[in-house]
Amino acid sequence: MYLSLIPTVLLLTVNSHAALSGENTTSKLFSIGGTEPLMLDTYMDTTNEEQTFTLYVNNLVHNFTLTADSAKDDVVSVIDAGWVTPCKEVTSELPSSNQSVLYSGTTLSTVGKLDMGYNATHTKCFQVHFNITSHYLGYAIIDFQAVYHVMNEGQLTAGSESIGSVVIRSIRQRRPIDLAFNVMVYVLVGFATLGMGCDIDIQVIKQHLKKPLAPVIGLISQYTFMPLISFAVIHILGYKGGFALGLFAMGCSPGGGSSNMFSKLFNGDMSLSVTMTTLSTLLSVAMLPFWLYTLGRALPSDGSLEKIEIPFLSILQTLAALMAPLLIGALIKYKLPRVAKIFRRGLKVFFVIVMVFFLSIGIYSNLYIFRAFNAKLLFTTALLPFGGFLFGGLTALIARLEWKLVKTIMLETGLQNFGVCIMVVKTALGQPEQDLATIAPVAANIMSSFPVLFTCIIYLIWEKCSNRRAKKAEVDSPDSTNDDSDEDKLTSHSEDHELSNMAENEDSPNENRKFLV
Repeated sequence: MYLSLIPTVLLLTVNSHAALSGENTTSKLFSIGGTEPLMLDTYMDTTNEEQTFTLYVNNLVHNFTLTADSAKDDVVSVIDAGWVTPCKEVTSELPSSNQSVLYSGTTLSTVGKLDMGYNATHTKCFQVHFNITSHYLGYAIIDFQAVYHVMNEGQLTAGSESIGSVVIRSIRQRRPIDLAFNVMVYVLVGFATLGMGCDIDIQVIKQHLKKPLAPVIGLISQYTFMPLISFAVIHILGYKGGFALGLFAMGCSPGGGSSNMFSKLFNGDMSLSVTMTTLSTLLSVAMLPFWLYTLGRALPSDGSLEKIEIPFLSILQTLAALMAPLLIGALIKYKLPRVAKIFRRGLKVFFVIVMVFFLSIGIYSNLYIFRAFNAKLLFTTALLPFGGFLFGGLTALIARLEWKLVKTIMLETGLQNFGVCIMVVKTALGQPEQDLATIAPVAANIMSSFPVLFTCIIYLIWEKCSNRRAKKAEVDSPDSTNDDSDEDKLTSHSEDHELSNMAENEDSPNENRKFLV
């Protein structure tokens, strides 16, 4: 929506020789001060906030009117009001080399006449004021267009010119509860990794590595298919900026601890599950930065920036630091097995406390994430885990692995460690990229965990009913009844035989004594 700023009429005293000779008529008449693109900050959910930038205007301009248009009204919208005032400070900063001196302190009278005279090669400075309302996180580009009149050979000539763009960065205002949430994420990931280290069994890992078909299929599915499918989804559905980076980082993350729990509930191979989780966590130090450095650099930006800046060194340091509790947990298990056992028991209580925290304070401090939820977002984030389930399961079936291993590979591929992903983006990125990048991992975790949990409940109910029917069929079977009666007869016969032997022993105590001697 285009909206007009209050027209500013400038009646200038122009050097006749310069005006008639047409000096600087081919140069840019308007220039926004500062770096290009000029970026201004605002907080999310701020209404009617005034923003200001400096505008340099060539002295040939007789009068001008500005219009503004926001390219992203869902992030920032421009309110239908604005005004222009002269600069109040003297500065020597000029937009081009052939404009010599900038005069400031100029005042406009009621008739718009300047008190000071200017040469046509001079440039005037103005402050452009406009109001905005911030609706959500992200970047919005506001384009400014000038409609003006210039003096040309004693006559006013109309023209228009794009004076440039201003980028508005909408971020979240930090609160103490946000700091508490971030600390809890780090603590959760650290303790979960420490608990994983306490569960590592080197002998089990060696056994799987001797026949590495199942672990290799799982790791290839996790670190080849998942990054590629996430990259494809981003480009096909047109996601950009921080959200695209978060979704891609989720696709490159290692297997999550929830996969071990679900593998046990679905009667999968627990030793393979723990092996794959351990190996994928160790490999994440290399694989996650590798994919971010290669395909991550080709992620589309949101249009306000030339490209997404990915801090590879910071990400690598975060992942390397994550390996410390894993190694410490493994050391505790082999040096202090009793301590490791106690820690694993306490870890269950800790996870309950953390889950209560996430379901209360965690949701409250991140309500902005749920504001971004829509049908397209939920569909997109569901494609990632369920695509992993499908690819991992089909690959394992093609390799003719047993069903227990197939289920484990499916779960290890599709259920990824969203905690590691969130910790990486929150540690490495700035605002608002880190908040935007958090949306995709949270949504993907919801769209994977809840359907899998619901399916697990149905599976457990079905399994329990099947076991009951099997037991009932076994009891009602005539063969089972005959077997039971034969067993009772054998038991009764053996008891009678035992009593008879005891009686014979009592009748011949001397023989017993002789036998004992």
